[in-house]
Amino acid sequence: MNRKSKLLVLISVTVLLSVCTVFVLKADFIKKPAGIAFVLMACLAMCKSGPDGVLLLCWAGVASQAVDLAVNVAFARSVLNRRRRFHFVYRRDRDNAGDWASCPGRYYDFGNVVEHDIYSVRWKKIRRTDVVILGGGGLVDCIKEWNETVNRLFDVCDTVIGWSIGENREANGGGWSCPVKWERFTLLGRRDGEGERWLPCVSCKMPELSETNGEPSSGVGVIGHKDHPLEGAEITNAYPARRIIDYIGRHGRIRTNTYHGWYWAMLMGKQVDALADWSSKFRHLPQSDLAKAREMNDRFYERVLEVMK
Repeated sequence: MNRKSKLLVLISVTVLLSVCTVFVLKADFIKKPAGIAFVLMACLAMCKSGPDGVLLLCWAGVASQAVDLAVNVAFARSVLNRRRRFHFVYRRDRDNAGDWASCPGRYYDFGNVVEHDIYSVRWKKIRRTDVVILGGGGLVDCIKEWNETVNRLFDVCDTVIGWSIGENREANGGGWSCPVKWERFTLLGRRDGEGERWLPCVSCKMPELSETNGEPSSGVGVIGHKDHPLEGAEITNAYPARRIIDYIGRHGRIRTNTYHGWYWAMLMGKQVDALADWSSKFRHLPQSDLAKAREMNDRFYERVLEVMK
């Protein structure tokens, strides 16, 4: 054996020992395709003599590692494809600050998330093994199509969770009937509920509420609904949430005909007059403070995670 051959064998043995060390540390390698490939090629190498046999054994280890890597990548992709996705269904209206701020996915980590507007749910993306979170906002009894969408969600997905959803039948909403099947929710928290069912709107998690809470304020502020004009309104719910919260912070008393105008002012400790008879969502307005509302939503998030287990 010449000098060049000896050097080649030395390098090959070094690489081989490294590969073997990896296999020894991975005790279950023989159960995998990579382990089987390694053993077969190693047996073939043993049948040969000289540097060629050592080289073949070395490359057997390298090839088996490549096979192992390819199998792991394919497995990881299949797991990702099978993993449960979270679907958030709510009113995705950027021109309504309350609706936009009411999605739990803005405040908690859910991993693989898909958002849907309740007006246009992408049904083909929802698998039966996924999780649908409906809310927040006044999604129930607002229009017949929304109630039909809620009930259809129960038929296409095994796990449907209601998070701070509420009733919202308008006075001129007509005489249609399509009751929501409340009993089919896997987990349910209602912003207009009572007892264990009561869950304040998740928009309480907005950091702006605590940043402005307690600031000196005076006078009366008026917040109107963009679709239901209120006399004297200086701002409406079409403004960004930050602007509305800053406005609330500058006043000692708030008059409003918007749900979230009332809700955020209440959380900030303001005196609030709810001037709205146009929707059923104002019939039941449970009182809370900011810390309690946030704690209740944190606990509900933990309950959602428990359901996933």
